[in-house]
Amino acid sequence: MKRYYLGIDTSCYTTSCAIIDSDFQIVGEARKILEVKQGERGLQQSNMVFQHTKALPKLISELPQLPISGIGVSGFPRREENSYMPAFMVGLGYGQSLSHMMNVPLQVFAHQENHILAALRELKIIPSEPFLALHLSGGTTELVYCHYKGEGIFDSHIIGGSKDLQGGQYVDRIGVAMGLPFPAGKHLESLALQTTEYEPLPSSVKEGWISFAGPCSAAMRRISASMNDIEKSNLSRAVFTSIGNA
Repeated sequence: MKRYYLGIDTSCYTTSCAIIDSDFQIVGEARKILEVKQGERGLQQSNMVFQHTKALPKLISELPQLPISGIGVSGFPRREENSYMPAFMVGLGYGQSLSHMMNVPLQVFAHQENHILAALRELKIIPSEPFLALHLSGGTTELVYCHYKGEGIFDSHIIGGSKDLQGGQYVDRIGVAMGLPFPAGKHLESLALQTTEYEPLPSSVKEGWISFAGPCSAAMRRISASMNDIEKSNLSRAVFTSIGNA
């Protein structure tokens, strides 16, 4: 007999929920990107909390009505002391309330663990031996030493990553400077796919730590001159290539 599990995540810039079955297949999902005014590069945490609170009930109502056997929710950014972000409190509160009313167990994950588990779900394996994971998202660039402890929990340590600007911040700053909506990732990617030609941007890595501040400054200098569509595609591809090289 199949079992069904509800997952909730209220992180930076996306409200998400989904139901998976005991065969690890997604049977329903809904998400909404938080609204950011044109030209701005982010939101205050209070605004994130408001938008998550407004969006989550409607998104959950879009999921199929199935007997839920358990709930998983992102409660904090990383599984380390003092890891806290107000936006996650919205999803955590819903998860705790639904868990109580439905009398089903609640598992609280770190957002970082969820990124790693999502990748491992595609690989259809969770290594029993320690492994390295690259956690790259809107506000994160981390090389993580992981040892799986069971039940979705990792013993993890950050051993590399970015010392200044994060990969997602780099992409968003360039995208917004070119007049693209925030978050700018998918819009910048669309431009990058329009060409194979580009003028390279630098990549800086020292002893496992990346610096994106320099490449971002170099990209900004190119934007300071008026750009046509061909130049925007060229620069977009150069940005993603510099991140990949790093």
